[in-house]
Amino acid sequence: MGRRSQDAGWHRNRALANLVLLHFIDERLAHRSLVVFAAWSSFAHGEVMAFMAFRDASERGHLVGVAILLVIGVPLLILTPAKPPVERLPSPVA
Repeated sequence: MGRRSQDAGWHRNRALANLVLLHFIDERLAHRSLVVFAAWSSFAHGEVMAFMAFRDASERGHLVGVAILLVIGVPLLILTPAKPPVERLPSPVA
């Protein structure tokens, strides 16, 4: 198995995982931390891929993957609601 087919398999699996996370948007509050983690990890992975693509001319094809990771990560963050406010109990007076 060549490096290109391994890369393609990795990216296919990552894209599928992110699409499954879009399904969790229906229950946003229950899965909020998972969805936010996936979005930020997509950005981090895209940043590493972009660095490698600019460092090595033979890796320029990875810039398409960077764009795909951004296209997936941005909606995940936009569709995820803010944290619900924490209800604070009054402190007991001594």
